[in-house]
Amino acid sequence: MKQRILKLVPLKIKTLLRFVKYLKGIISNYFYDAFRYVIYSSIIMDKDSDEKRLEAMIIKRYHVIEKGLSFPDTRLGFGKIAIIELLNFLEIYKKNNFNIENLSYQSALGSVDEYINFHDTNRFEIEEVIKRYTNINKKHKFNCGGTKELTKDKILNNSQANFEQFSKYRFSIRDFTEEDVNIALLTRAINISTKTPSACNRQTVRVIIVKDKNLIIEAFNIQSGNRGFGHKANKLLIITSDLSYYNGIKERSQSYVDGGMFAMSLLYSLHYLGLGACTLNWAYSFKQDLKLRKIIGIEKTENIILMIIVGHLKNQFKVPISSRKKVEDIIYIK
Repeated sequence: MKQRILKLVPLKIKTLLRFVKYLKGIISNYFYDAFRYVIYSSIIMDKDSDEKRLEAMIIKRYHVIEKGLSFPDTRLGFGKIAIIELLNFLEIYKKNNFNIENLSYQSALGSVDEYINFHDTNRFEIEEVIKRYTNINKKHKFNCGGTKELTKDKILNNSQANFEQFSKYRFSIRDFTEEDVNIALLTRAINISTKTPSACNRQTVRVIIVKDKNLIIEAFNIQSGNRGFGHKANKLLIITSDLSYYNGIKERSQSYVDGGMFAMSLLYSLHYLGLGACTLNWAYSFKQDLKLRKIIGIEKTENIILMIIVGHLKNQFKVPISSRKKVEDIIYIK
């Protein structure tokens, strides 16, 4: 009897009933996500008294300095707000007697040291930075933090090495030649990446190759994290994941997992083919999301995962050191 009644119900009503059924689960699970993010992230917590959260603020600021120092045309006096904020956080960190052997803390000091040397070499006055840095660090020199010089030959020689060596020589590169990147070469990189695992092999990822310079500029005006180097990009790749392939509240974050895994495969594939690339995050408001969709013409069903800029390698260039934590600091055996 129940089945006969259901057959008489119009499709639109069935869809509405199905939505109502899932609505409670959708709201409660997204509320759970939101609650955990607000409580356990650095949004409302006192960052000054929590070592992990203070470390996160330090990393974020010193990486701004590293990036600026790696740019092809580094502007004197760059990152004024970031360097002052970084010094503030370093002073608080030291005052609280947190672990000064921490790699992030030492990388930050190394970055400030290189920042000072860069401006000293170019005879640009940054007296406040020097004074405050000297009060924090009076004698130590650190090899971590800042930038390092690389060559095209070094990258290419290691892009065909064993995987351990291969992966160690993949860097986020922000300086490219003006040589055009052939679409066929990008297609090959994407094809290599199609072996990336996906939930139930649904293969939801899409790659939008943006070659129109005006479109790239418009996209970059929304994604502001490319300042100082975005203009060097020859091509822009936008990674998306199609929501229409997912079902149920339990898969609410799966598109980002599948998309993120594919993006890493693609970065390795670009590296393997001798191209330089840099990831641009897409952590933006819904208004910016809608704006980018309209400009590029992204389908409504697709989640935007991230962007990747691509170009050909110069013979010599700088990259941020971007120090990595010790492996024992990220492993838990239970």
